[in-house]
Amino acid sequence: MSKLSVLARDVALGEFEVALRPTTDFAALLPGATSSQESAPAGGADGAATGGLDITSEPSGARVTIDGTDYGVTPLAVPDLPVGRHTVRLESDAGTLERSVQVEAGVTSSMVESIYAGFVAVFAPVQLELLQEGRRIGTTEDGRLMLAPGTHRIQLVNERLAYRAEVTLDVLPGEVTAHSVELPDGRLSVTADPWAEVTVDGEPMGRTPLTDLPVTIGTRSVIFSHPELGERRDTVLVTMAGVAEVHADLAR
Repeated sequence: MSKLSVLARDVALGEFEVALRPTTDFAALLPGATSSQESAPAGGADGAATGGLDITSEPSGARVTIDGTDYGVTPLAVPDLPVGRHTVRLESDAGTLERSVQVEAGVTSSMVESIYAGFVAVFAPVQLELLQEGRRIGTTEDGRLMLAPGTHRIQLVNERLAYRAEVTLDVLPGEVTAHSVELPDGRLSVTADPWAEVTVDGEPMGRTPLTDLPVTIGTRSVIFSHPELGERRDTVLVTMAGVAEVHADLAR
């Protein structure tokens, strides 16, 4: 039999209705029953839902910033991060990595990263110098180039063609990031005396005079053809610096 204890207080004489409300969820104490009281999600000091993140790296000792805030070095446990997506950055002498991580309420997630060199391989129809922050790191003829993992901005340069461009490449540890360069068009003007049908690198262009033809930069092969005066071949360097010109005197 259950016992009931009542704490008496000074009250006026008379009849009263007494309501008994349990402070314990007795249903949860029955075999096989579940509590009707739900557990609240993990929260920070302000009551917002949080989760945790355990971060390790190989090698260890990488500096960790989360959403721009410094949290220390790996291995590292961050217990109270707001729920949602966060940008985690690892920096060490071996390189830099940046990842986007989703944090769930009441859950500790693990982030394990290897920070060691990767490679880039840049392919182009002509030789290009590869520079990073103004420092030469190689050419397109060198094959694979070793770089620290992370995001790299690489300048592509050919002074002879007056060509400059920049690409952004993400280098992953132990992997090769390949990039193919498509060269832009320069301009070419072609004239002949008296006149000629013209092909450039085997592609028919029409009858002279031809002005401001869009032609891929580089050394181009030009053929002049005349039904009575025969054929003449020439080469011309097309650059980004201006309009290249080539002329053939078929009457000679």
